[in-house]
Amino acid sequence: MRRKPSTILNSKAALEVTTVRGSSSDRIASSSIIGAPSTTASVRLRRCVPAPSQSSVRRPPAMFVVSPGAGEKPERSQASAWLASGTAVQMVDTSTTAAANGRLRVSGLKVGIDESGLVCLPLEPAWVGGLQQWSRRVVFADEPRRVQNRSMNETVILTQPEVRQLLPMRDCMDLMATTLRSLARGDGTNPLRWAMWLPSKRGLIGMMPGKSGEPEALGLKVVAVFSGNHGTHLDSHQGVVILFDPENGVPLAIVDASEVTAIRTAAVSGVVTELLARDDASVVALLGTGVQARSHLEAMHEARTLTEVRVYSRSEANRTRFVERASVRYDFPVRATASAEEAIRGSHIVCTVTSSKEPVLHGEWLESGMHINAAGSSVKFARELDTAAVVRSRLFVDRRESTVNEAGDYLFPLAEGAIDESHILAEVGEVLLGTHPGRDSDEDITLFKSLGLAVEDLAAAHYLMARAREEGVGARAALGGLVE
Repeated sequence: MRRKPSTILNSKAALEVTTVRGSSSDRIASSSIIGAPSTTASVRLRRCVPAPSQSSVRRPPAMFVVSPGAGEKPERSQASAWLASGTAVQMVDTSTTAAANGRLRVSGLKVGIDESGLVCLPLEPAWVGGLQQWSRRVVFADEPRRVQNRSMNETVILTQPEVRQLLPMRDCMDLMATTLRSLARGDGTNPLRWAMWLPSKRGLIGMMPGKSGEPEALGLKVVAVFSGNHGTHLDSHQGVVILFDPENGVPLAIVDASEVTAIRTAAVSGVVTELLARDDASVVALLGTGVQARSHLEAMHEARTLTEVRVYSRSEANRTRFVERASVRYDFPVRATASAEEAIRGSHIVCTVTSSKEPVLHGEWLESGMHINAAGSSVKFARELDTAAVVRSRLFVDRRESTVNEAGDYLFPLAEGAIDESHILAEVGEVLLGTHPGRDSDEDITLFKSLGLAVEDLAAAHYLMARAREEGVGARAALGGLVE
């Protein structure tokens, strides 16, 4: 939507206009511009544009320059009013030679749109040649969509606390359900992730590109995974989610990936727990006490009415600290156990959220009616469940292609001949769409193998970007290449 000229300034001033194209200059008759300040000073408006190109693509002008006259300095309020009126300006002293050549230093922040379809990025004052400048970059928009995008396309940058503030677990669960339904319908693209391991295998850089169908979001997550961070002040997952405009590729958002991963992983487990756990499930066993244990406890609290939570990890100090913090937040009992078996026996919902490469959950501990969310391992050479646990369970996955290529919890029993590919009953999205019934009876042991998908990260980042713009949260940067 184009903004109408502001009525803040009603006066008109005659401006002498000179258009400069390459090395030639053509005189144009004087005209009046709405919103220009009333002044007796001689004012010259120069429009500096590139030389005509052979390309049919419409190129933007470099800038507009307005000079109030030697010795005069424009007020900040005047510059703001000009922008509000839709007048695209750059104000400099007439003695500044750089003005005529269009070489002023610029950097953009907020946006305004005038009636001619110009997108005007207001800029902070900058010192050029000892003179303070008030600058405006100007870009022609060829179509309404581009105008709208450019008015929004200051790249949103969100930190970990800001992600936590803007993405409540319940909202994320609803969003993940929508995203997984869309993926199951065939909307969107979710290729396998790609990883570059460090030579020592102590960490990796993972890249997860994709495009979600609903909501429509294009981008990738780049994440550094260092399991050695467990037990320190650092999350094991460090990185960013980057969103691009699906129509023109302009960077829309850069979002902290640690908190996105923490929340959306647990949110998907919460969605699956609502689908597959028994209605009367109320006792949760958590294997692990890290970031995912925290977020999974929140998701399980959203999915079911809990009466007890049992927590186990190899570190007694970590168990104690987790219980202390959770007990302050929740009104149901949270207690540590001395073993994983003690935590699991008699529970209704089990969440494995460890960094272990060897099984921490054994099939002999499982009981009828249990539901398991296996979310700790996402590589083919590690697993949290032993073969017996997988064999005893009805297996559901986030994505078949990912599971058969990346899930050690599935690939180890497959290699042993204990299961075949038919052991994967359905993707979660298929259960959400109603094309698979999910749990058949209260006696079923259901297992969700979570690997995490790029479309989940992108949908979460898209939601966060919209919330950040609505509420004015986060930083902004004018990223994206412009042709001048």
